[in-house]
Amino acid sequence: METIVYTNLPYREQQFFLPFYPSGIGHYTLKKGWAADESPELSGQVSILWFEQGEMEVTYYGQKHLLTTNDVQIILPREQRCRKVVSDFCEYRWLTFCGQNAVGHVLSYGYDRIIRNAGPCPVELFQKISRNLSDTDPFIQRMIISWIDQILAFAGGRHDPRIHTGLYAKRAKEIIETQYNNSEINVNTISDMLGCDRSTLTRLFKREMNRCPGEFLMSTRIANAGNLLRGSDIPVAEVAKRCGIPNLNNFCRFFKRISGMTPLEFRRKKGVD
Repeated sequence: METIVYTNLPYREQQFFLPFYPSGIGHYTLKKGWAADESPELSGQVSILWFEQGEMEVTYYGQKHLLTTNDVQIILPREQRCRKVVSDFCEYRWLTFCGQNAVGHVLSYGYDRIIRNAGPCPVELFQKISRNLSDTDPFIQRMIISWIDQILAFAGGRHDPRIHTGLYAKRAKEIIETQYNNSEINVNTISDMLGCDRSTLTRLFKREMNRCPGEFLMSTRIANAGNLLRGSDIPVAEVAKRCGIPNLNNFCRFFKRISGMTPLEFRRKKGVD
């Protein structure tokens, strides 16, 4: 499915001045395998892509990025990129604008060129622009500028005090330290408990704790396993279960990776060199 709207006049023919000039907007739903290699000569415009569903692999300045739900990409004029849909389908909305101040305007927001987890796409704003884009009335064109700025504002994410005070990371740490023995606890379930998506939680946890939540969870499990191995004669398989890793082979592999010894070697040495 493709829905595309373009303006009637290029910005050089407009008879009024704007900070930048909206030029196109669209809504795509593409199937797996769709691919495009876009030459830098094809676009002299700023593009904003907001992903609603699915996954698309984008090669950008030689680096591959996987863009998925709620990600936003900002593309500047004459930038080459290759795109490929890797999920069953991919749905995203896009808009373009141009003019002498277009690049400076979008860069003035200070955003990364790929914005992760910007939140749900503000569909209503995209639809308002789509309905009015071909209207050359100066007032309508100025309103479109304001709607584009609102889209850029949404791309920066809504203010959440839990992010800025580190509460997400602190609460995740508490969950891990008190529920590490539950084999159902992992980064995904912790994210669900906190109402925070996985990648955002990982970023915030790493910022506060200098490590990823998955690493902290595993090291917590192995540390408690070491305590049990040192202080009891509980079978290794039971130790593994009590520490949230019911698969014995996985437990032995993780234990050796972190401690440098197998559980039995650790028990014999009682953790003392």
